[in-house]
Amino acid sequence: MNDFVLITLLVLLMARTFIKNRDTLRAYKKLSKTQLLGVVITFIFTVVIATTLIFYGKNWIAGKFSNIFLESFIFVVIFFFVFYFIGTISDKVMNKITKGALPKN
Repeated sequence: MNDFVLITLLVLLMARTFIKNRDTLRAYKKLSKTQLLGVVITFIFTVVIATTLIFYGKNWIAGKFSNIFLESFIFVVIFFFVFYFIGTISDKVMNKITKGALPKN
């Protein structure tokens, strides 16, 4: 039952995001197939790199501390650092691939 609720919430969140970002969706339609492929590859690469850095970075660094508070704090710091770093690089790459059409702020 919990899975059904979570899936429903995810679908509703995705619908809200699509409705909220209609202009960005229109920008996707204007991109060439090569640019769309570059955007998809960049997105997949970003997700894989962020997941890897968070998982292995957290386990490697937090494993050196025995205090659960320090481990949690290190996880939060790594999480925000990785998303800031990866987000900045991803925005620059997407901007270059789409010649300024994406990302929209």
